[in-house]
Amino acid sequence: MTKKSTKSTRSRSKSPSKNSSKRSTTSVLGFIVILAIVLFAQYVLGIDVLNQEETTENDNNGTDNENPVVVDNTTPGSSWYNFNFTEPINTNDVSRQVNAPMENAMVDAINSATKTLDGAMYEINLPRVVEALINAKNRGVQVRLVLDDEYAIEDEDSLAGQLADAGIPIVSDERSAFMHHKFLVIDGSAVWMGSTNFTRNDVYNNNNNALFIRSTQLAQNYTAEFEEMFTDRVFNARDDSRDTPNPILTINGVRVENYFSPEDGNVIEQRLVDLVNNATSSVRVMAFSFTIDELANAMISRQNAGVDVMALFEARGSLQGAMRPLACAGVPVKQDGNPQTLHHKVIIIDNQIVVTGSFNFSKNAIEQNSENMLIIYDAQLAQQYTAQFDKLYNDSRAVVPTASDLNCS
Repeated sequence: MTKKSTKSTRSRSKSPSKNSSKRSTTSVLGFIVILAIVLFAQYVLGIDVLNQEETTENDNNGTDNENPVVVDNTTPGSSWYNFNFTEPINTNDVSRQVNAPMENAMVDAINSATKTLDGAMYEINLPRVVEALINAKNRGVQVRLVLDDEYAIEDEDSLAGQLADAGIPIVSDERSAFMHHKFLVIDGSAVWMGSTNFTRNDVYNNNNNALFIRSTQLAQNYTAEFEEMFTDRVFNARDDSRDTPNPILTINGVRVENYFSPEDGNVIEQRLVDLVNNATSSVRVMAFSFTIDELANAMISRQNAGVDVMALFEARGSLQGAMRPLACAGVPVKQDGNPQTLHHKVIIIDNQIVVTGSFNFSKNAIEQNSENMLIIYDAQLAQQYTAQFDKLYNDSRAVVPTASDLNCS
């Protein structure tokens, strides 16, 4: 009995050793297989499985505790945006108002639509744009438009009637404040936005900018804004600004903030002030309208702190806005030299951050008008906008306001 018991014990003691050896061999083989898969994915397929990017993240920009950053890598490489600046020719001769790069880019954006096209337009009288919208509808694209009642519907130069006659559904805001957007959402995956109205004057005579951005997440934001207006008929402020699905996102590694007023009006004002207050090297402003005192005060404060602050204003009405206190405080300012209109709504921070959109720097934009704005943290784009600022600021026709005009006390 003792021998049997001993044999049995020895047998039991050897069995785990064999199983352990087998498991060890299996683990090694499994590790080798996994490592081979990782290396294949990493270096052959180009998939970084060891450092996967999370869908949300936080940073120290001060707005992410409430709004997580949504990552959008839908467009590879650096081709996720195209920028456009107008080149004014200052003519009302329609025979010369042809083939401007800005107009061509608008038409190309519309022609790229294959399924849906939603547009919010303050004004529209460009025949080629109207033709492109009608052609899109005729080839089966669902085209829907929101227009400002005063400037896009009632204006005698408007071509909105042709769009309605073509069967394109149109909603207007029917209120005294402006539906001031100038955006398109194409196939739910790309957005056209900026300061440029879809008009002859804005494309051929005025200084403007526009961006075409390929991003599904950004398109979701603009679609939500469009649906509020087109479907819900809501144009006024809402208590809850969380109707924007992705207010803070990164597109191919670039941080983008997206706001709509009037619901985000107070947030926009504070973000602009914060951006200027945090500037360390430079602030550049190109503004059609600028009447936000808090923003002007922030610019003066940074100027006094040694930051390089400069501003270019549309000449008409500039003395009634922030230009006077800025100039009187020693900030270099000029009135633009375009005999027509400087229509930009742009701030550039540290040659790294671009603010742009339909949003004028005014209380009306904050409190009443339907507006949109992007804050884009991209040095390459900022350099392009800085170059545009330099070009217009150094235009020989741009003028420094005189002491008698300023009447500084």
